Amino acid sequence: MYQAIKKCGQKFNLDLPYLIRNGFLVIVRQGVVIAFGLVLSIAFARLVPQEVFGQYQFVLSVLAIVSVVSLPGLNASTLQSAARGFDGDYREAVRISFYWSLLGIPILLLIGTYYYFYQHATLGIAFMVAAIFFPFFYAPNTWDSFLQGKSRFKVTFEYASIQAILSTLFIIGIILLSRDSLLLIIFGYFVSNTFSNIFFYLKSLRYVENDKKGDAIHYGWFLTRINVLSMFADNLDKVVIGIFLGPEALAVYFLGITLTRTIFGLSKTVTSVLLPKIAMRNTAIFRYYIGAFFLIIPVTVLTYFLLPTIVPALFSEKYASAIELSQIAILFLPFVFINLFYLSHFLYYVKNKKIIAWHTMTVAFCKILLMIPLLIYFGTKGLAFMFGFQTVLSLLVLYILKNIFISNDLQRDKASDARVV
Repeated sequence: MYQAIKKCGQKFNLDLPYLIRNGFLVIVRQGVVIAFGLVLSIAFARLVPQEVFGQYQFVLSVLAIVSVVSLPGLNASTLQSAARGFDGDYREAVRISFYWSLLGIPILLLIGTYYYFYQHATLGIAFMVAAIFFPFFYAPNTWDSFLQGKSRFKVTFEYASIQAILSTLFIIGIILLSRDSLLLIIFGYFVSNTFSNIFFYLKSLRYVENDKKGDAIHYGWFLTRINVLSMFADNLDKVVIGIFLGPEALAVYFLGITLTRTIFGLSKTVTSVLLPKIAMRNTAIFRYYIGAFFLIIPVTVLTYFLLPTIVPALFSEKYASAIELSQIAILFLPFVFINLFYLSHFLYYVKNKKIIAWHTMTVAFCKILLMIPLLIYFGTKGLAFMFGFQTVLSLLVLYILKNIFISNDLQRDKASDARVV
């Protein structure tokens, strides 16, 4: 059976035994994480007041923007480095991330002080709580990227599943005890995730096989620099809604795109299995992209018509206004899979820094430029459209940049050869 599967995969230039063996673990892991994330969203929707839920999401969105100081690009570069056998970069990446994360403490304290005195005292204290945990929250979470790079999918399945289950149960327990307390919920979120990240980081060190170092730190700095604008753009929608429309509107918007984000996340399972292969050699087969696009269209149509039933059933009738937001975003599902593979091809194999940098900054700039007009003229529906449309925007920008830079490089090489002759 193994030989038959292997021979079948060779016809399509795919390592099918690898995909089946590791793909199952990744899909189950992603299913556990998504399922418990959805359970937590349901608990918030049904048990927590909309205002508190919106404030909780507002704090996490601001935190995600501030997290740029933890050098998140080191996660992707560590995965690539570990896949190529440079395990020595792992400890160094975590150490550098931790020291730079210390900058997040004064930033969050300043934000907390402002909110405490001028906006909302409880929100202010919540930001101060986040400041205490910040360096210990982000730096150790590199364990997941390292283990994926080592193709230790069984280990990542176990660790990620345990983290998702314990964190979800811990936060739900706090909600049941005090559903109106934003501070207790925020505290529970940081305690559960911070200690689990530290624990699994220490456990992952047993898989470090050598002290060899590559370019993970340098490449991680590069990825962080070009992603500053992108991280800001990815969370600006929630911050803007929280500031201008209020926490209740933010709660509705968040749940409106939650199911779509969940489905989009499932598409990443295939990519995460192939990333180590892409990092070692080019396994991106472009001629299959169009086939995948048309295969996903029926799933998109079915999901679109099921959402009016699913959303109220999960989140209750008080979030019925989130149905339309979900339907708008889900229309872009066929583009997600293509975008993930096409982008991974350039990020992990080609590693053309000019294309990666210009793509990341251009997409982020376009999102930021469009976000405010869409909110003004279309409200949260406009931002739901932007959430889905960003996959199309990413593909268009990447395709244009590829033609520009690669064509220029070819012309430069021809001119150089002509001068030599």
